[in-house]
Amino acid sequence: MYPPAKHMLRDLGLQLERGPDVPHRVIIPAPDQTRAPHGGVRAGIVATGVDVVAAVLALRSMSPDWLATADLSVWTRSLEQVGPLIGEARVLRSGATTTVIEVGLMDSGNESRPVAQSTATFVRIKRPRDDFEEAEQEASGTTVVDFATADSGLAAPFHELLDHSVLDAGAGEIELPRSPYTINSFDSLQGGMVAVLIELAAEAATSADSARPCGVLDLSVRYLAPGPNGPYRTRAQTLRTDQSGSLVRVEVHDVGAKRCMAVGTALTRFAAGR
Repeated sequence: MYPPAKHMLRDLGLQLERGPDVPHRVIIPAPDQTRAPHGGVRAGIVATGVDVVAAVLALRSMSPDWLATADLSVWTRSLEQVGPLIGEARVLRSGATTTVIEVGLMDSGNESRPVAQSTATFVRIKRPRDDFEEAEQEASGTTVVDFATADSGLAAPFHELLDHSVLDAGAGEIELPRSPYTINSFDSLQGGMVAVLIELAAEAATSADSARPCGVLDLSVRYLAPGPNGPYRTRAQTLRTDQSGSLVRVEVHDVGAKRCMAVGTALTRFAAGR
């Protein structure tokens, strides 16, 4: 069963609404445990919710085939967030091989004001013909999926619950072991977790250079290959720094597979008053 009982999607409490005649929406809770030092919900957590709802909508266009995320971007419009955040997805373009989804995120606790914008591109993966009937059943009907369970939730800040190690903060080197907590239905590293690693690496590099806490405002990820083996290790390069923060390039490597699985950029902002 995916996700398993103990999984990041369950602890984040994401809720998915989908159907052929209703907007595809994701609800992202915004407790203190999901917040970055700049005060807003972590960009990596927003990216995780976006990846889930965008993939489900893209699957409608690509059914009965499967799909994989090719790229995903999140741009923050406002850090004044009460929450929960609600992301509504729509198809920008669907072709023979790719589908592009846009997700607008609003703050349901603050008069539905826009707080972020996101796009994601998915590529088609051919599905065996004997799976077609099952695929058609998955793509039909209206459902509400609540990933939270009675035993899930965040007992501490989300990033502190991850079993990661900071090897070299200045170089943005972070290592995460392979775990059922962060894998996807293809038994690879979850796409949202890739975004979280890029976020954490960019924050580490920026704070190490400045000795100031920061959070990520904008985040872009290009997925290059799956990450089936682990452990996963990041490497960061600061491209630009000014008085408000830094622009950081981050690579994510599957050490066991000996390959770079994703490349991303993150725009960080220093926490106010620090």
